[in-house]
Amino acid sequence: MKIHFSLFTLVAVFIVFFLSVDGHSFVPKNQEDSLDLTFYSTDVPVRFIVVEKSKQQLLLFEQQQSLKLLKTFVCATGENPGKKSISGDSKTPEGLYFITEVYEDKKITVFGSRAYHLDYPNIFDKHAGHLGDGIFIHGTNKTLIPYSTNGCITLANDDLDELANYLKINAVPVIVLENLPAPLLGTNLKIEKNDNRFKDILDELSFAPFDFSTDNVESLSFLTLGSQAIASISYRIYDKSSLEYRYHKRVYLTAKVSEDWHTLYSVESQDIIPTILAVHPVKNQYVGQTELPDTVAAQIASPDTIAVQISQPDTVAAQVASPDTVAVQMDMDSELLAFVKKWQTAWIDKNIETYIECYSPSFRNGQLDLKGWRERKSYLNKRYTFIQVAIQNIVIEWTDAGANVSFFQEYKSDQYQTSGTKLLQIINRDNKWLIQKEIM
Repeated sequence: MKIHFSLFTLVAVFIVFFLSVDGHSFVPKNQEDSLDLTFYSTDVPVRFIVVEKSKQQLLLFEQQQSLKLLKTFVCATGENPGKKSISGDSKTPEGLYFITEVYEDKKITVFGSRAYHLDYPNIFDKHAGHLGDGIFIHGTNKTLIPYSTNGCITLANDDLDELANYLKINAVPVIVLENLPAPLLGTNLKIEKNDNRFKDILDELSFAPFDFSTDNVESLSFLTLGSQAIASISYRIYDKSSLEYRYHKRVYLTAKVSEDWHTLYSVESQDIIPTILAVHPVKNQYVGQTELPDTVAAQIASPDTIAVQISQPDTVAAQVASPDTVAVQMDMDSELLAFVKKWQTAWIDKNIETYIECYSPSFRNGQLDLKGWRERKSYLNKRYTFIQVAIQNIVIEWTDAGANVSFFQEYKSDQYQTSGTKLLQIINRDNKWLIQKEIM
């Protein structure tokens, strides 16, 4: 059965990886340096980078119908051998990384013309107790000398300018290791939609309680390095206006003694508004340059300010001329915003009683009724050390039953992180606001 998704379709994703039936194993291997890469993509080529510290080289690969080595660049890594473990040890970390930010500098600096920040320490590094930060792939205005950096991966400016054409934030894996355990050329890392391996991964990326069409999948990957694994998926859905929205999820897994994968952390995001990558003239300062609607741009510039947009049904709009009606409407707006704040605070504080009181007795989320919703939230409250929920750009649309309240939500715990637009369908029963439906 194929489900037609709306913008606010709630997706519940649970990931556990098992042995594939066609012989390709997703079971972690015992070798610390074993490398296994699996990619699916639509017609767009998949690019990834391998940095071999022992050879002081950066390899740019492309997987399409076959695996190609597009370019080999000379690079320099940390002046001290081994994996980075503490700040200031002048070692280059080893692992599976992604670019998080792009910096560009037209001035003469030790970072050359541009720099790409890597997500070290990632969740694996943090669990291993590895410290430090500020690891970049960057250029240099000086002569490139092997093993000469404080831990970064450095290329000549001209080489980095050429490599820049292939780099994207959160999309291009950067695999850093001492040596490739085996040559990659001559292998095919691609899977197709009709492969058992593709189906196995999607089964474990089950979009319960909804059936999920593989037509929605844009990319799927499973990357392992020793006992570390990262599973990623990007998919698209359309709203009733045929507008496209893209969703991304990445799950970090580690091997247990039983040789199963154990999820350490999950990250989800939703792309609604296109943005231009930030440009950074200074290493440790964030200077954003975005192309956003004015209301959103103003909110980003002042994150403590809550921008509220309000629309009323025609019956209410027709009464706006009446000062008394306007005053009543403003009171209702304030009351509803106070309710949303109460719900948000109870969620953050893990106050399950107050949190559940915000929901209608007939509330359902997928296959969960209110009782099941309470049990799930109680379980997560015990599992997560902390919960953070930030909301901004609130939009209130008044309806005959109550109101639809939408906003951009950023959720973070010690094990899970997600961001995107959430919709609360709120009703009023006996002068009490209650959440009837929650969609993200």
